[in-house]
Amino acid sequence: GGGVGDLPVLLPIESAPLVNGRTAVAVGYAPTFEDRIRVEFLYPEALSIQETPLTFAQALSEAEKGNAALTIKDANVDVFHQEKQVARSPLLPQIGASGSYNAYQAGPLDDLLPTNSGRAGVSLTQMIYDDRIVSNYRSSKRLFESAEYEREAARLDVLGEAGVAFLRFVLARVSYEIVAANVSLTDDNLGLAKIRYDVGYSGQDEVYRWEAELARGRQELFFRGADIESERIALNQILGVDQDNNWRPQEVDVNPEEFYFLDGLIEAVFTDARKLARFREFIAQFAIENAPELMFIEKAAESEEIQLGQRKRSFFIPSFCTSIQYDYFIHNN
Repeated sequence: GGGVGDLPVLLPIESAPLVNGRTAVAVGYAPTFEDRIRVEFLYPEALSIQETPLTFAQALSEAEKGNAALTIKDANVDVFHQEKQVARSPLLPQIGASGSYNAYQAGPLDDLLPTNSGRAGVSLTQMIYDDRIVSNYRSSKRLFESAEYEREAARLDVLGEAGVAFLRFVLARVSYEIVAANVSLTDDNLGLAKIRYDVGYSGQDEVYRWEAELARGRQELFFRGADIESERIALNQILGVDQDNNWRPQEVDVNPEEFYFLDGLIEAVFTDARKLARFREFIAQFAIENAPELMFIEKAAESEEIQLGQRKRSFFIPSFCTSIQYDYFIHNN
């Protein structure tokens, strides 16, 4: 460029300071939020908070393992299983044992009557048909199945909440990175605007405009940082882990050439109104037939219907059983 005499004009160029992350950690330097925006770091991973890798599948597994509500549901299923076993026991052969011992005081007839006698016996009883016992067993079986479906419904709810929380956390981190990149670009544009103003190519208004844009970007970056913390805490609550845990979501590579939803027909389904209507009807029907919430209610209703039917039949349905008993008597004069 031109200058005074033969001396060139040196343009002031603002360059971002470079900080070695490893050295900063060694000397105890902790960068501020402003520094993380304006400073360029070498080995930035050294300044990062210790984060544990976490995949989507691991998040779901951790949520299922650490959820207290599911632990209660598991205990509830065990209770109904034991009640079913108790209701089943009268259907099995019943074995009993009995015994007695009698002692008499010696008297005038001591030669005719034994002074001591005992009896030992064993019995075997098998129920052939008892409407109340059979109905109780059938009813308890339905309640056990209902408890299993209730537990499955709760498990799916937990997995759904964990999946949404994980994706919201990932989205918050991605949004932060996008805004941070925009803030860095805005900061670079502000530096260029100052150079353009110094050489007289543009006015002060351009500098003010980029300064205002940079202020808005930094404000947005603060909000995005707060979103990350909020979503991290929400994720930790659903996973049932310590609130101080920090996660680094792991990306899963998906090859679109290997997996096709609906065998590659999904585009045809969504572009045809009639096919889309049939697909929606199928999905809704499939969801209803396999919804554990509905199966839970259905099995509980069946249990009540079995008990109601047994009460109505109890006045005229007889009970049948067979039994064998053997007694052994011991006499001692």
